[in-house]
Amino acid sequence: MGFSTSNPLHPIDGLVLNGVDQYVLLDIENADLIGNLTVAFRATQLSAQANYERVFEFDNGCASNSIFADVYTDMRGSWQVYGGHSELANNFWELNVMHTYAFVSDGTMYRDGVLMNNAHVQRRGIPDAARSHFFLGASSCPSIHKWHASVKWFGIWDVALTAQQISSLSMQPVLDPIWFMRFGN
Repeated sequence: MGFSTSNPLHPIDGLVLNGVDQYVLLDIENADLIGNLTVAFRATQLSAQANYERVFEFDNGCASNSIFADVYTDMRGSWQVYGGHSELANNFWELNVMHTYAFVSDGTMYRDGVLMNNAHVQRRGIPDAARSHFFLGASSCPSIHKWHASVKWFGIWDVALTAQQISSLSMQPVLDPIWFMRFGN
């Protein structure tokens, strides 16, 4: 795991990203991010300084086979897979309150196990493509804003977790993720 600037880890708050110049390069090697996928994390949105604050992005360069989620200043959330789907959820983010957020390859978005959007059609999952960049809080595209949040843990599963499984993540993230990192107590 590499940090963009000084180490943003805090023993109590976890990973605190300032929304300006801090992000994490996740050390994910040989992750086969195709087909079914769930990205989930426990975090507090500290502010929404600009539209398109990039929560996470897995790509092979700017706008190349990207999988990502964004925050908007009106608290909408977006979940997008180039070549797959683009979904929005109103009132998805909540300032200064810790939640467990989950993004599933079928286009669904959850907060604390509650479905927050209506994915319009059954999605194809994640298209097969090489991805070599794995960002938490940033993007390969320099025009995209960094995320302002504190993160307790972040995980990736190679299955589409159910609402019940996602609800259980709030207390203890288990279920054998393909990648997982705990940042704080």
